[in-house]
Amino acid sequence: MRVLVIGGSGVVGRGVVKGIANAKEVSKVVLTANNRIAKAKKIADEIGAKAEVVQLNVEDRSNMLKLMKGVDLVLNMTGPASKYAVPVLKTALEARKNYVDVNDDAESLPGLFALDDAAKKAGLTMLVCTGASPGQSNLLARHGADKLDYVDEINITWACGINIALDTPANWGHRLNMYAQRVPMFEDGKVVDVEGGSGAQEISWPSPVGRLVHRYCGHSEPITIPRYIKKGLKRVSCRGAVTPGDINELFIYLGSLGLASPKAFKVGDNEISPFEFMSHYISSSIFQKTDFCKRLLELEKSIGPNFELNVEVSGKRNEKPTKVVCTQIGPDRNSATYIPTWVMAHMVISGEINKKGVFSPEALGLDPSPIINEIEKEGGTYKEEIIQI
Repeated sequence: MRVLVIGGSGVVGRGVVKGIANAKEVSKVVLTANNRIAKAKKIADEIGAKAEVVQLNVEDRSNMLKLMKGVDLVLNMTGPASKYAVPVLKTALEARKNYVDVNDDAESLPGLFALDDAAKKAGLTMLVCTGASPGQSNLLARHGADKLDYVDEINITWACGINIALDTPANWGHRLNMYAQRVPMFEDGKVVDVEGGSGAQEISWPSPVGRLVHRYCGHSEPITIPRYIKKGLKRVSCRGAVTPGDINELFIYLGSLGLASPKAFKVGDNEISPFEFMSHYISSSIFQKTDFCKRLLELEKSIGPNFELNVEVSGKRNEKPTKVVCTQIGPDRNSATYIPTWVMAHMVISGEINKKGVFSPEALGLDPSPIINEIEKEGGTYKEEIIQI
């Protein structure tokens, strides 16, 4: 079996490529890169004969379609997902190939789910949102819901480090968008929009992260979870925070100044949107030389790489109010993202996941143990509690 990993030269892509190459059914992993060919070749060298590198601009649809026709499974690791998730999945649909992605942008979901019927008719498995949050969070939400007779609400909270010095305009833009725009929440049985960055809630994580303020963010769980989990579900929320916490406050402040607006305006003879400018500025060497950024880097260094996830499912079991609380600590943001992705991709390859259509992980009712086991191998921990109130 041949697997195409679009965006396989990034940090998360590298982890996915290495994980998928271990599947005995896989004979070749084709990883693409646009302008990071040297990095992609280094990853391929680490894997050996199973790996092949191809240059691809994801906006070159004809070339992408040609590549997809030569493989059996497409993994999409490119970003921002708000821009590329739908066109890449559409191309995989045209190529008649099974598909997995690590999309975490809620705004792409209407376009993705609009292709569900076409994917079913084509007999294709097209699994979206397979990272940490969304992804592992969705699996744990379903896992908790399956332990209850009735589900009232599901609340997801995550935190992570981001590696400030290495982050790209796409990643910075994604986070700015998460906190400075309207974001989804499922409330009273329907999806509503709330202010990104609102709903502040302070949570204490194990040292060295400590107490951190989490806020409503633009992840997809409030849209996808009610699609597949019923049992009377009335509320789904997703709050997030990155470390150090001052970064979250920066996003919110920039949003209050209108600097997350996608509406372009003229600067001399050129047009640029505040959002585009800020996404590039925050990732630039100019910003990193400021005293503010230097302070952030020092704080980040003192905390170190981290990932924290808490999924709380509240409802009833045997007529008694009950909570199922799933907590994952570590290993770090990248591992927490690529491990669920390659594990679920393995399941597609083996046929363990064979549902047809476009869907997210909680549609499957999978046992999360294989992912938890891999996370623990890399130093993460998992705890599950069932609490009767």
